Amino acid sequence: MQARADPPPIRVFHRGTIGGEAKVSKALADYIQNQPDIPEIVLATHQVLPHIKHFANKSEWHLLVDEALQAVRYQQHRIPQTHNLITDHLDVTQVSPIYGRVSVRGIELHEMAQNQDQDEIFETLADTSRILANRYWETFVNLEQYERLKRGAGKVLAFHSVLKPEILSGFAGVFMAGANFEDSAIYKVWGEQGVKFDPDPEFAKGLRYSKHQNGELVTIYFVTEQQWSRKRREATSGEDRATIQDRMIRAAKELFPSGRFVWLANKSVVEKPFPAPAERLPNKPHGLNTFAAFDDIVFLSSLNPPTDHFRFLQSRGIQGAEVRAFTYFAEAYQAIIRTSIRNPDNRLPKRILVPDRGLAEYLHDIFPGSGIQKLDIGLVENEPKRRGRPRKHNSNPERLARQRQKARERKVQAWAEQIRLNSQDTGGAEDCRKRGENGGGARAEIGIRLFYTIFGSPPLAATIYSSISSSIPFAYVSGEPEAFVGFLRRCHERRVNSKEDNYLFSPAIFDPKLAGGTNRGKANIAYLRHIVLDFENGELRPEELPILFPGLRMIVTNTFNHTSDNPRFRAVFPTSEIMTPEVYGLIQGWLADKLEDAGYSVDRGGKGRKGSRLSNSRPSGLDWSQSLPTSIFYLPCQAESGGSFFFDCAGDRRSPLSPSTWLENSTVPLQPEFEVVQADRNPAGVDEILVQSAKETWRGSKGHRGRGDEMFFNLGLTLRRAGMDFFQIENTLRSEAQYGRSPKERLSQIPSVISSLRRYCVSASS
Repeated sequence: MQARADPPPIRVFHRGTIGGEAKVSKALADYIQNQPDIPEIVLATHQVLPHIKHFANKSEWHLLVDEALQAVRYQQHRIPQTHNLITDHLDVTQVSPIYGRVSVRGIELHEMAQNQDQDEIFETLADTSRILANRYWETFVNLEQYERLKRGAGKVLAFHSVLKPEILSGFAGVFMAGANFEDSAIYKVWGEQGVKFDPDPEFAKGLRYSKHQNGELVTIYFVTEQQWSRKRREATSGEDRATIQDRMIRAAKELFPSGRFVWLANKSVVEKPFPAPAERLPNKPHGLNTFAAFDDIVFLSSLNPPTDHFRFLQSRGIQGAEVRAFTYFAEAYQAIIRTSIRNPDNRLPKRILVPDRGLAEYLHDIFPGSGIQKLDIGLVENEPKRRGRPRKHNSNPERLARQRQKARERKVQAWAEQIRLNSQDTGGAEDCRKRGENGGGARAEIGIRLFYTIFGSPPLAATIYSSISSSIPFAYVSGEPEAFVGFLRRCHERRVNSKEDNYLFSPAIFDPKLAGGTNRGKANIAYLRHIVLDFENGELRPEELPILFPGLRMIVTNTFNHTSDNPRFRAVFPTSEIMTPEVYGLIQGWLADKLEDAGYSVDRGGKGRKGSRLSNSRPSGLDWSQSLPTSIFYLPCQAESGGSFFFDCAGDRRSPLSPSTWLENSTVPLQPEFEVVQADRNPAGVDEILVQSAKETWRGSKGHRGRGDEMFFNLGLTLRRAGMDFFQIENTLRSEAQYGRSPKERLSQIPSVISSLRRYCVSASS
């Protein structure tokens, strides 16, 4: 711009330039609406962008953003008595097992956001109101937490907001600059939504440097192996019971005896721990150049998001290490580069003191050639474990990126199959009321006139079997969700002499004609309707389950063996549409995630997420072996020992589960890659002859149509008998899946095969 003889005029918008209390966004919008017909440059803070209601002639503007936009917001208010000032104007729609999307009803909240009368109470809530009322922010609440507040049992109103990518659509061009941009929240969050960020190599050529130089002059010190947090920094040890932060402060004074350094700490650190000439950095030091004369820095801050928001970000597909990267690591980096470390012409040694190894190693990667040292401050800690197997990827971010791409592909495929399933015609139906009324021999009669004998439509609700060993459907249940609920209620009124005297049902609609060789296998599933959870031997009580899912229509009923001391019950979630087996399995996983989020553990047979079973969690009792789409369940009936119940949880605030909505708004779990895990070797060795024989048998499975599931499982079982460990079995199954008739189905079957083998081996050895 300075090189031009006639640079374009510059217009600056902030409170100081527009005068008084006028709104910057309104002034900017008015100016854009009536802009002069000449090229010009307009400067404004990027926070004002979402508040411009109408950006006139947007396609004629090029947008340049000099920092990554703030893509996520978390607002929390402790207002148990006055929450209705906001909640009375909101509607919440459940979009996942844990979260609901917020929409604003009426104009009252918009007026509160403007607060023209300068009401002090409204001013406290003004920022939150502005986010809620803004069309470019999508806001969510934890449904259980939100409903608890509304019924008077909770105290906190919390909102999780995500900036929509649509805010940048329509401009002639968008350029966004930011240090370590790939670690920013906007890169992670928008990337999960399919936004692609392309680097600008021409711009990079004009930078002073693209990688930090003089890294060999930098030494990074840290004091603890554990992740830094408020709890960690306030922990005490030693005879003097000093906190770890106090010990770190002492170490800093010894490391920098001259006292000439800059430091940064949380706002809660009010008193100055370091006398002059040490200087404190502002808590948001981005862009400051006034500290460039300092060579040394002490970083004390813990910057983790609240646990509530951390879990929300995880639900959006952002892993824990990534959250720490854009909340803690990135902010520490911004503080550290305020010093002389950013000046490639400064050849003096630079020293950085940070709390934990994680941040030290992050900075070590950014400053090539730098050194890392641990300071002894009197803590007794275990050294981090080093993995034994070579990595397949160059870095952890690369590994996560690959897993995430696979998860996106799986989600897209599941979405496409779900759309196709719900748009096709499922054919005609054959009435079979007579058989439904009179069949069943000595079993208690069901007496519901909703039965069909053969596979057909309108969309069926369940498949009925006469016994657990039956492979041919006894009948099908037809009807919409309310009719199916009525069917279950009528079934519950019956008494049976034993569990085995009862009929069974499956949410899967099995068609024996779909696959040869099997009648009740996964290949025989035409579609599924409704979700079923089975609970036994857990601490979750049946009356608690509806509280955990306040927005969902559900039926909770006892099973035959239920007792008050040992609750055994089943939950049925009616759905608004039919599902593929893939979507059914995903929803089962998301429901289990919600139970874990509420403090109940779920034993997924080795398939649970790492770290999901907290030490203080209670067993939910969810029978994960019954989560498969091929599972069948006994119909409701009276409990043998009394205490029967049938909770029909309906009402205006509850609606059937929407599989498509959940699929759209939930993250498909990343499939972990095990290349960094040390495998346990079988000391007796592996019988390679038996392995080769098993492979040859499996590779002939293409000639046995309909037996793919069975033969693939037998392959895994034989590999185990041959002496392979589970790591070896999984790798072999992945390579052998390509020889099946349906390689994708075999790959999706592997987790259940491994889980079954683990249970088989335990029972076989006991």
